Amino acid sequence: MGGKDSALFQDNYDLHILYLIDDFLFESTTSDLVLNYMKSKLFDTKKYKIVPASYVRNGLSDNTIGQYFMVGMSNIYGSGASNPTYKMLMGLEVESAVKHSDGAVFSFGHALSRIDENETRGIAVNNGRVWAIKRKSVKEFSIWCQHIHSLIKLGNNESKIPRMSNLANFKTVEKFEDTPVSVQLDSVCFQMAITIITKGDKVYKSFIPEIIFDNLSNNNKKFEGSLFVENDELAKVYFDFNNEKKWVVNSDTEINIFMDIPDKDPINTSIDNFINEYPPLIIFQNAKSLRGSTLFEPKIKEQKFDTSLFKAINGGWDETDIKKEAEEPKEAGKIYNVQQKTIKVITDSPDYLDDDIIVIDDGAGEMADIIWFSVEKKIIHFFHCKFSYTDKSGANMSNITELLQQAMRNCIWIRSSFIIKQLLNRVDKTKNSRILNDKYDELNELNEDFIPTDWVYNVYLVQPGLSKLAVFKDKQTNVEKLLIILHDRLQSSGCNLKIWHLLKNYAPRLIYLDMWPFYK
Repeated sequence: MGGKDSALFQDNYDLHILYLIDDFLFESTTSDLVLNYMKSKLFDTKKYKIVPASYVRNGLSDNTIGQYFMVGMSNIYGSGASNPTYKMLMGLEVESAVKHSDGAVFSFGHALSRIDENETRGIAVNNGRVWAIKRKSVKEFSIWCQHIHSLIKLGNNESKIPRMSNLANFKTVEKFEDTPVSVQLDSVCFQMAITIITKGDKVYKSFIPEIIFDNLSNNNKKFEGSLFVENDELAKVYFDFNNEKKWVVNSDTEINIFMDIPDKDPINTSIDNFINEYPPLIIFQNAKSLRGSTLFEPKIKEQKFDTSLFKAINGGWDETDIKKEAEEPKEAGKIYNVQQKTIKVITDSPDYLDDDIIVIDDGAGEMADIIWFSVEKKIIHFFHCKFSYTDKSGANMSNITELLQQAMRNCIWIRSSFIIKQLLNRVDKTKNSRILNDKYDELNELNEDFIPTDWVYNVYLVQPGLSKLAVFKDKQTNVEKLLIILHDRLQSSGCNLKIWHLLKNYAPRLIYLDMWPFYK
């Protein structure tokens, strides 16, 4: 070898320990890459899987557990620009800072705790990690592993983490326990990216894919749904508890997704790979949610929705065909559909000014049916409109399911820098999106100086078939549970919820989610 200096400056050694106890394989390594290669030569790695989160948490079930130094909380309803995917607290006795309200949106993610004077232990439930901050011999390591193994085996699927009772409960399940109402794809990726979907020679730009629930089969072990982009059904989608690969996209032609994410490497992969790498979140009628095989139960049993948030408004919908959302009204004597009436209410409002901009974004993948920019007051109003399935208002789940799904998805746009850019793309590239009074230049000009944190955000759910009296009973209805979840999710983004309804009982309702930074 030429040259005066050696290319080797120092020796670095890796240490890999594999310890098998019953069916549990404990690993300790200084290089995951090297260890994974070694395991592939030693074992049939397909037979091994990470211990479920509901059992890893038992790694902190020592009776002697002391204070916490760090707690991480995982969002169980998806994230957005102002609603974090993960929240972390640090400090002495940090468990005291975990609020009861956190349990409506967050579940346990990881923690670092003082077990006793000789050990500080951490666990991370999502990736199956348990660790101790100390250096000991291999013999003592094996004894420690045996102790952790006994904790995991003695615990069960319903175990609780000490002093973490404020957070949402979670457990491993092997079938669906309730009916899905919403499937949320990974929201942060779509919020930050320019999305292009291709299937064969068909190209969709600026459309967010949607998974629509169809039915449950195989004794509630299999979710069957449809993948839509724009108004086209591209494939059937399945989630099967019995499959090693939980999510499957069934299509005669491969569907590809490309996302150009600022300041990150672009994503360019099949939609099948994408939804397995970024598993969708399934939300149920009873307000529980599922990611993978882990079912989360928010802390809402002790909560009641504040019925005073339902505020009566003057006027009526007598001239509206409440069974038509965007189609022309057909009922005799009716001159508006639900969207047309909503626009009229907006433009007749004393708050509507000449400089205001209204975007109609009706169609699959929409941000909202109607977006009203109150320019002078710096307020963005999102309106989600839905026709009534029934003549008489009530608490029919079919009348509220889609609106709740849209409102959950709408959260990704709150305080997002990409709101106006996305709407301009939609107006340019989709046939159902347009700007009222041809104010394209005004909206484009607004985009140039748009600072999302300077604006207030309102979300309205317009549903003529929802009745306040039917929603709130002595026993909590599923609609009330879902409204509580939606309210808490918005509130965690610095927002508050109000619901407007008509003066007559059992008349059409206008639900208004008032998203102010401070409650008034």
